[in-house]
Amino acid sequence: MPCHAKPGSGGINLDTYDQCKATAQSGQLIPIVVYSPGNTFMPPPPQKPLDSCEIKALNLWIKQGCLLN
Repeated sequence: MPCHAKPGSGGINLDTYDQCKATAQSGQLIPIVVYSPGNTFMPPPPQKPLDSCEIKALNLWIKQGCLLN
């Protein structure tokens, strides 16, 4: 993700698995991908937002401990 490569837009760096895991476990990942009226969501246009299946998969990945598989 070029926007979240070092140094990381919004202070979020997703260059490596460890950085993705830390962001997910800190609770910062899901709020930025789930649309909430009046809030910005990621990825921003023109990219399409994550659909409900992708968000469920992210939540499951986090719930299962952010396994590297």
